[in-house]
Amino acid sequence: MTPHFPCRNLIINSLQGFTEKQFAFDFAYSIQPGFKPFADSNFITRKIEYYDSLFRLFEDEIYQTTFSGNITLINSLFLDIKERRKYLFPIRESMLKDIERWNNEAYLDYEKKVIEKTRAYFSNDKFADLKHLEEYQDFMPESIFDPQKFKEVTRTYYDFYCVEDVFEEPFNESAFQPYMDFLNEQATKMADFIDKYIKRYDKGEFVKKELEDTYYDKTFKKAKNKKWVVWPVFIVLIIGGLATFKKDITELFSPITPGKDTTTVKNANVIPLLKMISGTVIDEQKNPVKDAAVNFMGKENRIDTTDSFGKFLFTDLSGSGITTETIGLKCLGFKDVSLKVKIDYRSAEPLSLDEIILVKAPQKSNQQLCEEGNSEACYKYADELQRQCSSDEEQARIVCIMKVEMWQRVGDYYEELMKARKDSGYSSHAFIEAKKKWNEAKIMAKKEIIF
Repeated sequence: MTPHFPCRNLIINSLQGFTEKQFAFDFAYSIQPGFKPFADSNFITRKIEYYDSLFRLFEDEIYQTTFSGNITLINSLFLDIKERRKYLFPIRESMLKDIERWNNEAYLDYEKKVIEKTRAYFSNDKFADLKHLEEYQDFMPESIFDPQKFKEVTRTYYDFYCVEDVFEEPFNESAFQPYMDFLNEQATKMADFIDKYIKRYDKGEFVKKELEDTYYDKTFKKAKNKKWVVWPVFIVLIIGGLATFKKDITELFSPITPGKDTTTVKNANVIPLLKMISGTVIDEQKNPVKDAAVNFMGKENRIDTTDSFGKFLFTDLSGSGITTETIGLKCLGFKDVSLKVKIDYRSAEPLSLDEIILVKAPQKSNQQLCEEGNSEACYKYADELQRQCSSDEEQARIVCIMKVEMWQRVGDYYEELMKARKDSGYSSHAFIEAKKKWNEAKIMAKKEIIF
């Protein structure tokens, strides 16, 4: 069975996450010049900080493995690290192909939205009886600061739809080199970190040395080089061997009299057995689910994370008799799962739980996740709104920018709420006030702004 190293998986997956579509688009957008209503680089910074924080966990895992003295585990860890070391740095040509494919997908989404807006425009009853260039009367607020007073204006109907949102490649050519520099910088962090441990492993620092030659081995080697001592030495060894054999036979058949240096062991035949449980987590299409949190709730709670193959592993589990234990699984985008597993702790036979299926949870928008208490989703939703803000209509743009700032404020207030909970606790005045501000910010953000 392949050993499982959760911290190694977390940091490798985090590094690979920098090469995924959403992060690449966010990175490209974050370095674009121009007005941005909030610090759009927050998301990038948080991802980097999370990645950097995993190095300490990974280092602890390496030390824990090496200090265990289990040669099989140590070899498995470092052979895996050496293999992954070959693929840390991104391939330029491969990234170019990925970005081209992602931009094509983004254009298809843009085209779909344009078609939907065009259909909505021509289906408006207001224009049903109008002809091209025909004028009609409409109303608009006299001032953005006084939404109660309206004025009548004359507008012209155009029998075509003008696409105001010009498509811009989410990842343009100018962002590619900074993006590659960023990927190489993050990969270099990983390479420098693991190279120092690989060197120590190659020197044999972590693996125990072979046992030294026994006294008999050394004696035979000496005798082999000096033939004149072969027979005397051989006779001495035979005599010594017979004496040892006699001592062993005597101890085997002679009754033992307990003395001051003798300990009487009771129930010596009772050996505590430790259990090993492994499993594979998949989705409904039989694809492995990685980064799923697996919680074993037995005599002692254990937590593991599935690797890229959807596998998890718990070792050295202790218990008594036949016991029903609970295993809980959580993963973003999937429904939570709770399993009842019957375990026979009287047997050391490993238990394998194959193909635990996670069902997709209903897709939630960034706005929904934000309202439920996900500050990162708040910033993402504010980012989505900002990209939709018109650059032409001054009044609409002002409303849009205000909305963007409101949703960003919801994320900020939730961060303050979490800080208050950590510093002061649930029942503190600081936490109660922070929660009140967070709820008020959500209410204000969801209100419609009318001018």
